[in-house]
Amino acid sequence: DSMRSILKEKGFEQIPQLSSSRKLDLQHGNFSVMNPEPTESSKRRAVLIGINYVGQRGELRGCHNDVISMKMYLEKQGFQEDEMRVLMDD
Repeated sequence: DSMRSILKEKGFEQIPQLSSSRKLDLQHGNFSVMNPEPTESSKRRAVLIGINYVGQRGELRGCHNDVISMKMYLEKQGFQEDEMRVLMDD
């Protein structure tokens, strides 16, 4: 089953998004956020966005925590502070 069908079956309306500047194969092998073929001119960048929509009808919980968790994960993978931009509605 795909993640989309599993989430739909469980009643979720929003589906997490993952985007990349290179093709990702999430079905086979280990997933890594690092470029498997880096060059001297390669640059790492990450934009992490957490929107809880506080005070709105569709208010969410945990989006800020998700961003903080992902930031910590990326740091463990070797990302530096200046390679990441964090945006939250606080």
